Amino acid sequence: MFNKIREHIYYSRRATAQLNTRPSRLSDPDLLDVVTIAFNNPKVVEHQIRLIRKNLADTHSHVVADNSTDPQASEVIRRICGREKAPYILLPRNPYTNAMSHGSAMTWMFRNYLRKRGARYFGFIDHDIFPLRATSILAYLQTQPCYGHVQQRGTVWYLWAGFSFFNSHYVPQDLDFTSGSTDGEAVDTGGMNWKSFYSKIEKERIRFPTHEYRSIRTTDGTAQSDRVEVIGDWLHIFNASGWMLVPDPAERDRIIDEIISDL
Repeated sequence: MFNKIREHIYYSRRATAQLNTRPSRLSDPDLLDVVTIAFNNPKVVEHQIRLIRKNLADTHSHVVADNSTDPQASEVIRRICGREKAPYILLPRNPYTNAMSHGSAMTWMFRNYLRKRGARYFGFIDHDIFPLRATSILAYLQTQPCYGHVQQRGTVWYLWAGFSFFNSHYVPQDLDFTSGSTDGEAVDTGGMNWKSFYSKIEKERIRFPTHEYRSIRTTDGTAQSDRVEVIGDWLHIFNASGWMLVPDPAERDRIIDEIISDL
């Protein structure tokens, strides 16, 4: 256990040292900080960097926070970010898997990067979501506390971790993006901010993006493996981290590659 604690401290210092990689235009009051949580898939990160630069109209900083468990994938992601001159941070190892690992990565970035930078507008995206066309997040954040894809659990609501943006004027300093249980409801990544943040917002006054599923194969499109998700102006392809069992994954990957390459 002591060795694990020492290892965590070492990687925390290593990641913190990378915070001197500063994106440009930090003095701009309308800068949007966008953080990607990357995980073991360099290809989608490369596409995402390209499409954010092409289609996100807001003045923004886009940093890739690498939560990969595969050192080889991390090295490729680091090289891609270096080539594209995109800020890259190798996150501390955490002892969790799945949603808890993702939520821990988001919490670390909020407390050690965004909060220290004094980010006015910021948000988190998964590595497999891409802007389809010219779009703006600040058009929403400048007039409301948050913007993103809603998750509803009984009376509890929160934003999906893969597309969630915030106006720091309304945000408490102790945000915790891990999953758990609150007010008797089991919640996914980000849901534990219900009591400190979301419960204080009048949901009816918030503008949220539209949401729909689209079939990508010749089946009826009801299986999640046969669908992609369109959230406002953004395309979410699912499963870039390999968490879902997919029939004929090579065929699905081929279709997805075609979709992304055409954007």
